[in-house]
Amino acid sequence: MLVSTFVRAAGGCVSTRRLRDAGIADDTLRAAVAAGDVLRIRRGWYVIPDLPDERMGAAAAGGAVSCVSALRMYGVWVLGDQGLHVRCAPGTSHGNGVHRRHLGSGAIQVGGIDDIGAALSVASRCMPLEGAVASVDSALNRGLVSTSVVQLVCPERVWKLTDPRSESGVETIARLRLRSHRLRVRTQVAIEGVGRIDLVIGDRLILEVDGRAWHDRPGDFENDRARDRELISRGYVVVRASYRQVLEWTQLEAQILGLVQRREHLWRARHQRLAR
Repeated sequence: MLVSTFVRAAGGCVSTRRLRDAGIADDTLRAAVAAGDVLRIRRGWYVIPDLPDERMGAAAAGGAVSCVSALRMYGVWVLGDQGLHVRCAPGTSHGNGVHRRHLGSGAIQVGGIDDIGAALSVASRCMPLEGAVASVDSALNRGLVSTSVVQLVCPERVWKLTDPRSESGVETIARLRLRSHRLRVRTQVAIEGVGRIDLVIGDRLILEVDGRAWHDRPGDFENDRARDRELISRGYVVVRASYRQVLEWTQLEAQILGLVQRREHLWRARHQRLAR
């Protein structure tokens, strides 16, 4: 068997020991490296040349793609941080290309990708609280992980704040920041004739968050404005914010709290008649 064929069949990254156990002689391995069929990525480890960049970086660091890097690969919403996160065993030397190195329990597949549970476990201990909750919400909402697994692998301070109904990371962040003011905030509220609303503060103050991907589709702009008009005609107060406005937060927060101070988030008799 060709060395490259064996390495590819083994997942794209194998140790010298495993190659020798398969009966591949050192001179055969050196010849494969010289021909460019496989790459010696670090001492004792070999990879196929077309291994994806994230896995190549993890292999070079002697660990597995984990944390936010793995979550991005699974399609989970992640707040910022585009660096490569790798989970390595204690004492593993790593290259400069790895922005962060995380230690964690469980077997490490060098050059591999942590499963969703392991990646969430590491991320929930690495990220700021609201970013960790946003990623867990995203994984739950996409059906990538169960609530029971989240409670098993994540700290209580994270899983107690999760809401699988949240449909975007910025929605989660807005929810957490509003609840920090002890406001009653409901997520993905269904209103007949309108559809689901991102967040409802109190009785009638609505916050709709325009996430990057969802609201870039043709027709979304027009549909959103039509929904807003319908809600306003029923007595709701509608605040619509962009992805950036939620993350920058200060001005948006002041405006929402101003509405709350004026009790615009509560129904009055005339408003309740309109909402029916």
